[in-house]
Amino acid sequence: MTAEITDINLSEIDIPEDRVRSFDPDEAAGLAATIAEIGLQHPIRLRAVGNRFRLVAGCKRLEAVRLLGWKAIPYTLSSATNDDKARIEEVLENLARPKLVKLDRYRHLYELKVAYERLHPEAQRGGDRGNQFTGGKLQTLEFVPDEAEQTQIFGFTRVNAEKIGLSQSAIFAAVKIWKDLSVASRQRCAGTWLADHQAGLKQLSEQSHTDQAKVLDILFGEKPQATNVPDALTILETGGLKPIWKRRSRRSGTR
Repeated sequence: MTAEITDINLSEIDIPEDRVRSFDPDEAAGLAATIAEIGLQHPIRLRAVGNRFRLVAGCKRLEAVRLLGWKAIPYTLSSATNDDKARIEEVLENLARPKLVKLDRYRHLYELKVAYERLHPEAQRGGDRGNQFTGGKLQTLEFVPDEAEQTQIFGFTRVNAEKIGLSQSAIFAAVKIWKDLSVASRQRCAGTWLADHQAGLKQLSEQSHTDQAKVLDILFGEKPQATNVPDALTILETGGLKPIWKRRSRRSGTR
């Protein structure tokens, strides 16, 4: 059944402060120019909260039409009945976007995991199939989660991997990288080339929070000393770069 599309006054819409995807004013301005040319192609999605409406998906579209001076915008009504269900809707829509950089994707998968497990506490115990982590079932994964991670993540990935279009190993890796990066590292990586560099983010996440800060100083300080994480780690360990033939074994992946 197709959701009904109706218009709503912008003054009736509230925007949650804890949205997963950060708002970029420049992107909203660019979208405003497109909407002015061809119109709004997709309605925003809202859910009713009391006598107001709360945004679920479409923050950039909403801000774009504000810039154009619109007083109302087309919307569809979400069936979400609580914050966690609304968060899942928001995250799933964003995950379908091809321009989402790796760091943002990792955050979205982590937020999806958290919201899903609040709605389904049994997932945190691994569900009825948690014992499938034994017997070599995970030998094809990029890494094998420890026992605590297995019970926390398995129920979530089993249900959502196909829906998201990612393998279980990709979801495991994404959630682990996001959790292992310090808050300061996440903030500092945002908007840099490293935010979309999977191998570099993984290597950075494997360091202590103290060393993460030092690596990022080497990469993004006032006078950067390296252009990739392996070289930054070499400088951190040795105080300088080794000859290039000695560094090749440390490099993994491409930017």
